[in-house]
Formats: sequence, structure tokens, C-alpha cells
Amino acid sequence: MPERYATAVESRLILIDGLPGSGKSTLARTLGDRIPESQVFYENWGENPFHGFQVEADAAEFAEIYNYSAKEVSGKLVAPFQRFAGDPLLGVSIAESYPFQSTIRLLLQMDADRSLIASCMSDLEQALRQVPTSLIYLKSEDSMKNFAEVSQVRGDVWFQRVCELFERSPWAKNRGLTGGEAVLPFMQEYESIINELLEKTTIPTIVLVGGKNFDTSTVDQAVVWLGL
Repeated sequence: MPERYATAVESRLILIDGLPGSGKSTLARTLGDRIPESQVFYENWGENPFHGFQVEADAAEFAEIYNYSAKEVSGKLVAPFQRFAGDPLLGVSIAESYPFQSTIRLLLQMDADRSLIASCMSDLEQALRQVPTSLIYLKSEDSMKNFAEVSQVRGDVWFQRVCELFERSPWAKNRGLTGGEAVLPFMQEYESIINELLEKTTIPTIVLVGGKNFDTSTVDQAVVWLGL
């Protein structure tokens, strides 16, 4: 049985984010096992209360976003956090792939400009001021190399889904990119935006080692930082 940690917080939100393959799901699952009265919400789980759109496929595609303008998408992405803040779940809620992968990534797919992306993040943070919130960001030493290695491990089917996800996006279409040629430049711009937002976020944040160097020490650091 895993060691368990007590918490006196009635409602608390822990956000876990990072690029694909950084260890988000593993950390979320491990913390969920250790924290009493906690609930873990994974990005690919359709009933995730933080989703603004219906998730599809293993690559966490939210195809419904293309029915809306980038500004409308921004509002729909923030709305679940506003609802949660107004009526938070008791105990500790652990949300994997937020606030970046399931929000900011979708706006970038829409080719939203950085001012709209920053505004979305600001609105999300404003909503969460009503709930004790912490952000753990897992960062690889070489994110693009790590992403390439993760793609190989996850296999051709997963990578093809990722290629299809980006290829159909306004971001790729506006640049004339198709298939796999869209993936790396998209991921590079995505990481650049995340780095900017990490520097400005008002959410208490810790950046920990992710990717192939993710291990039990990463979990231990997270537990200590969270005060659990």
C-alpha cells in the first residue's frame, strides 16, 4: 500500500501539466493514490469536469473547437473552471493536462494570437482565485527530443492521430503545413508560449524534472512542495 498523506483542506485543486510524455499522468495517479479524499481527472477521460469540449481519441483531440471562433473557444475553455470555482468539489481535485495542454494548446490549434491566449489564461487564473490552487509543471531537459522519443514509444497509431490533429487545425492550414511536418514547429511554438505564461502566472507554481528523468524523487519533491 502506498504511504498516505493527510490534508485538512476542504477544497483544493492541483494542476499537473507539461508536454506529452513528461510524466503528467503518472504523477497525477501517484498523488491520487497518496492523498486521502482526492479525485484524479485525466485529459482523455470524457467525464472530466474541466473539459470545455468533448474529448475524442487517444491523442486527446477536441474536434468540436473548429465549430467556433477562437474567442468563443476561449470562453468555453474558461467556463468549466468558473463553474468549479463557484461550486468546488470537496477534497483534493487533481487535474492532469491543465492549465496548458487542454486549454492553451487548443487555442494555438485555432491559431489564436498570443494576446487572446494570455487573456484566456488570465481569465482562468481569475476564476481559480476562489479555490486554493497549485500548479506542478513537468519540464524535460530537451523537450523536443523527449517528444520524439515518446512518439516512438507510443507507436505509429498514436503519432498518426497527432498528425491528423494538427493537420486539420487552422494553425497548420494557415502555414500550409500537412501531416507530420506540422508537428515539430507546432510543439516548438506551443512550448514557447507555455514558457512565457509560466513566467507570468499568478498560480503558485513549481517546475520539476519530467520526461525520461522523471522518477520517485520528482514525486517526493511534489509532495513536499504541496505540504502533504
